[in-house]
Amino acid sequence: MCFVHFLFYFLFRAISSARSEQPAHNRQVLGSNPRWPMFKNMKGGSLMSKRENEFQSNLIKELKKIFTGCLITKLDSSHIQGIPDLLVLYGKKWAILECKRNANATHQPNQDYYVDMLNTMSFSKFIYPENKDEVINELKKFFK
Repeated sequence: MCFVHFLFYFLFRAISSARSEQPAHNRQVLGSNPRWPMFKNMKGGSLMSKRENEFQSNLIKELKKIFTGCLITKLDSSHIQGIPDLLVLYGKKWAILECKRNANATHQPNQDYYVDMLNTMSFSKFIYPENKDEVINELKKFFK
C-alpha cells in the first residue's frame, strides 16, 4: 500500500471511529454546534444576516440594471478573511463593494484594510441602505 492510500485509510478510520464513539443523540449536524452558537440555524454556510443578504441581492439587481452588461460576482471571505462582498466588472474597469445592513453595522477583521487597499487600486467602498444612492452615483462617475 502506498503512502497516500495509507494516509486516506488512516484518516477514514480515525473519522469513522470518532463518529461511532459518539452516542447518536450527541452527533451534531452542521449549524447546530453548541460551542459555536453564532452558527446556530445557519443556512448555506453564511453568517450574513437576512437583512444584509436581502440588501445585497437587491443591490446586485439594481447595479445590473444601471450598468447594462456588467458582471457581478460574490467574493469568498472564507478564502481571504475580510475580502469585500462584491466584485463589479464593467468595461475595462472594476469596483469592489462591501455590503452592510446599516451604517452602524460592525466591520469584520481586515475589512477596513481591504476596502482601503483596493480603493487605491481602483474603486472600493462600504455600501449600506443609507449611502447606497451616493455610492451608486460615485460608481457612475467612476465607470464613465
